[in-house]
Amino acid sequence: MLKEKKTLQFLAIAVIVVLAFLVPAFIKERYLLHVFITIFYFVILAASLLLIMMVGQMSLAHAGFVAIGAYTAGIVTRDLGWSLWVAMPLAGLTSGVIGALVGFPTLRLRGTYFLLVTFAFGSLVTLFFGNILDNVFGGVVGFRNIPAPTFELGSFKVDFIASRVPYYYLALVLALITVLAMYRLRNSRLGVIFNSIAQADGLAEHCGVNLMKYKVMAFSIACIFPGMAGAFYAGYHFVVFPADFTFKESLTTLIQMIVGGTGSLAGPVVGAAGLTIVQELLTALPYQKAIIFGGILIVVVMFLPGGLVGVPGQVVSIFRKFRRPERVNVETKPKE
Repeated sequence: MLKEKKTLQFLAIAVIVVLAFLVPAFIKERYLLHVFITIFYFVILAASLLLIMMVGQMSLAHAGFVAIGAYTAGIVTRDLGWSLWVAMPLAGLTSGVIGALVGFPTLRLRGTYFLLVTFAFGSLVTLFFGNILDNVFGGVVGFRNIPAPTFELGSFKVDFIASRVPYYYLALVLALITVLAMYRLRNSRLGVIFNSIAQADGLAEHCGVNLMKYKVMAFSIACIFPGMAGAFYAGYHFVVFPADFTFKESLTTLIQMIVGGTGSLAGPVVGAAGLTIVQELLTALPYQKAIIFGGILIVVVMFLPGGLVGVPGQVVSIFRKFRRPERVNVETKPKE
């Protein structure tokens, strides 16, 4: 039974991936492609944020690491003339190293205290790029004239400016790499150690687990992917502003992860896709958007503890409960 369930899950995932690769063949409108690209962008952020939660922590610094990746890629591509294909792994590495430097002194904190520290760090990153070294980072007017990526293989050339389709596939591949990497980590020995820290860190330490080592490792790895997403963001928009990477973006990612569900990797994917679509539908209602997002979060936390991915299971459970026949107690009299 378990094997059949895993087979069905694998087939469902394969079908979804194939359909995702076929989307540009049926959808040509630039705006709709942009929505899909935005979904993949947030999938990268939400899925990588789940790794931090695996060690029992929450972070509001993800947008800050996206900014680090975006500005790193901007400097490397515009000022040094390197390609985006070099800039993306370099931006991810830079964010990962800074994540380790930030995590080492702060991951000793727990719960709300660590959350506040990450909030402060994200805000400091925004202030740094907006107010310090204006001649390097552009200040509040933004880092401009970032070149579009180029790809040539013999006579084959991809034009990233004329169409959004190349950006669509690039974002899709990055999202798939992120989800696959998180899946491999969750199902590896490291994933077992991370989960043990989240469930009972005292017991894990008593069993010989170096808590700080693995917490810093999880936080650093999780910061690599928003750095790469930031590099993609820079190459996609050609300009980055400090206001693009505020507390609001980090909070949005956190809400997407929680609403989707934190019990599996499908949760961040579903949460990122669903709330991105809701956000696009509410573009004309900027003031009501925050209220609606807050309402969705409250409903999910109160009534859907497993997130949106847990809804089908709950529906099946309720359906089975109503279909189950009631047992009738028949009293039998003893024979005289």
